[in-house]
Amino acid sequence: MARASRLWDAATGALLYTLAGYSGVTSVAFSGDGARIASSFVDWTVRLWDAATGVLLHTLVVHGSEVSSVALSGDGARIASGSYDLHLTAVGCGHMGAVAHPGRA
Repeated sequence: MARASRLWDAATGALLYTLAGYSGVTSVAFSGDGARIASSFVDWTVRLWDAATGVLLHTLVVHGSEVSSVALSGDGARIASGSYDLHLTAVGCGHMGAVAHPGRA
């Protein structure tokens, strides 16, 4: 489990920026177009970042436990996350509205 996420230039090995201030990173994924980064955390959140600048775009609290994995659709329009609360959540990046959990209010 990482204390920060870092973005490196694959060609040069240079550090581009650090997504700091958030400990407990469990998973990181790029959108297919490379425009966004999604990361999951032990604090029950998923965060969406601008990949070019490292600016935080959204913080999603859609789980009731540590989020163990995150993935972005190829077009970057949806985020899927899995958690130890035994739920898979999908959200649309356009409106950031969470899809209801099966069996939950």
